[in-house]
Amino acid sequence: MLKAFCDVFVSASVFGDNREYEIARLCFSLRSLDMSGRFSRLNPLLRISARYRRGIAHYSNTQPWNRTWTTLTHTPEALTVHALKDTSFPYVWLRDSCQSSDCVHPSTRQKLHRSSDVSTSIAPTDGPKGVEVTPTGIDISWTDGHRSSFTQEFLERHASKSKLARFHYDQHLEERSWTNESISGHSDLFMPYERINTPQGLVDGITQLSKYGLLFVSGVPNEHTSNETCELRTLGERFGELRPTFYGLLWDVINVRNSKNIAYTNLELGLHMDLL
Repeated sequence: MLKAFCDVFVSASVFGDNREYEIARLCFSLRSLDMSGRFSRLNPLLRISARYRRGIAHYSNTQPWNRTWTTLTHTPEALTVHALKDTSFPYVWLRDSCQSSDCVHPSTRQKLHRSSDVSTSIAPTDGPKGVEVTPTGIDISWTDGHRSSFTQEFLERHASKSKLARFHYDQHLEERSWTNESISGHSDLFMPYERINTPQGLVDGITQLSKYGLLFVSGVPNEHTSNETCELRTLGERFGELRPTFYGLLWDVINVRNSKNIAYTNLELGLHMDLL
């Protein structure tokens, strides 16, 4: 019965069971059983009961007992965090990714060193202080004299491709394949020019173009046709900088007699790619 009682207490303590306080109180009645160490497994319980009586310890459901959140495996080149699905973090990457104020500017959040500044042979120092698991993350003392602290949240983010993508908002611009049937129902496939000229409309247009590579803009004015004032140039510059090619910055596509390129005819051009 005593063994079963101890097992229940240890289980309740580790996992933050609601019965912690009640079980600790019951320990008071067990002190008479601690005879010459015969019930050695009761010793931790009895010490807890004494602390309760002195008013030193206070346990609650919102303050679980401290415990290590992960185990680690050291290799010559990486640190494996078992709680994060055995993800291995190379030492070079960890040192380069240090988030301390010596490595990342506190206000701009820009890195203050070059990746090439990190030695390819960087590693934690030997001994128990080289790598320490803390309640909120992992601390590492490096052979170059620097010390890094990585939060559990930071390590979890970089151990999961999906979490890292969400952190960078990659899901909003993720390229997606499509068919005529699947893309026809997209509300942003056809957009009026007036909407593109609004901030939200531009965001929607860029998102549509980045995801699917296809966007139709209707109602673009064509009163002005010069390279400097045409509305087509204005539309292009809404999406980004125009880059010159060997055709020039802008050019007119017109019907040319005896043309050497189908683009300079009056024939319809379907969807295509200009590879030059």
